[in-house]
Amino acid sequence: MGEPLVSVLINCFNGEKYLSQAVESVITQTYKNWEIVFWDNQSSDSSAEKFQQYAKKDDRLRYFYSSKHTLLYEARNLAIKKTRGEFIAILDADDWWHPQKLEMQIPCFKDKKVGMVYSNYWFVQDNKKKIQYGGQLPHGEILKNLLKNYCIGMVTMVIRKSIFEELNISFNKQYQIIGDFAFALSVAEKKKVNVVQEPIAYYRKHKQSLTEKELDKPITELKKWISSSSFEDNDLKYVKYNLYRRIFIRSINQKNILLSFIEILNYPIRMIFKIKLLFAGVNYLMKDKF
Repeated sequence: MGEPLVSVLINCFNGEKYLSQAVESVITQTYKNWEIVFWDNQSSDSSAEKFQQYAKKDDRLRYFYSSKHTLLYEARNLAIKKTRGEFIAILDADDWWHPQKLEMQIPCFKDKKVGMVYSNYWFVQDNKKKIQYGGQLPHGEILKNLLKNYCIGMVTMVIRKSIFEELNISFNKQYQIIGDFAFALSVAEKKKVNVVQEPIAYYRKHKQSLTEKELDKPITELKKWISSSSFEDNDLKYVKYNLYRRIFIRSINQKNILLSFIEILNYPIRMIFKIKLLFAGVNYLMKDKF
């Protein structure tokens, strides 16, 4: 049998600046049986023209124009309906891949119980890069690992397409920021997750990225996710810590430094986490990083 088809989703809304690097990182993959499903979320820049230049030369590149502008995770769901592959990989227009990414990940699906494969990745900002995670990343039945320390970058994610119907799951269109987090937990709750330990993708952080422009969104969405979660309180303790860590960072960045430290005492989290936040806040002020 030949290599299974991988559908690469590129959701794009005014992503012309970095789009060429993203597309070319798929074209240069050593794994050759792929298609790109390019979902244009009604861009007003030259994204469509840039993509079409590549599509004219390779019929594996498929262009779709959304009938309406939607939030990101609804756009992902709409794009998934256009895929023809056995596997789905996610690549946003401002990120890119190592040439061997798919070649290294697809064999990890030999175990039929594996629903998703991820990897380590490079974090890129201001032309500097660093490996996002040190040490060994978890694999297998990793739900509790993810609740304690979420470590799956969307840019690395490859999903077995059949699980969408099998598990009756999709990306939650109510979210703008944490939809990948919620989705990955839904998969890990029912399926094994495999991993490539090496960094084989590049996540770019820049001022125009959604996570930079919507600083309050992760807080609002995490609160919503926690309130609707069916997990036990003990399983959510680290997620709640992460929520209040974000709240604390926001408070410090708004220059309410003394008030920020006082507010920690009223956070509804365990004392050990309050102490961790206190030390982290001091470190942040001393070294200008958190």
